[in-house]
Amino acid sequence: MNVFWNAVNLGIAGLAIHNNMQIDPLTLAFEEALAEARNIEKILLINSGLDVGYIGVGFLLKHLASGSDKRMNLMTGYGNSLILQGSFLLVFDLILYGVLHAQHMNFVEGISLSMGDSYLGFGWNYRF
Repeated sequence: MNVFWNAVNLGIAGLAIHNNMQIDPLTLAFEEALAEARNIEKILLINSGLDVGYIGVGFLLKHLASGSDKRMNLMTGYGNSLILQGSFLLVFDLILYGVLHAQHMNFVEGISLSMGDSYLGFGWNYRF
């Protein structure tokens, strides 16, 4: 079961890498880059909800295994696999969301815009 989950993960990762290789970040406008960052954050939050669903289905399978004599070991194993996979993905998605969100907020906080009667100023303060 874990082999199949990892095959799915490999397919998703391959698709994501392929899609990211199609976009040149240097050609994106500021608004487009922020929109991409927000979309990734939304996707990670949706994935986190799905991960909770995987964990719940895993516990359901383990519960249903107690009433099944023929498939008790199979359902328990599948349940454990779903719980393990869902838990790892949940932790991964939440950590990645936190890192990306913190970077996004630090980037936005360093931007300043000033306007006067005859000028428009833009500044970006970045600390190394």
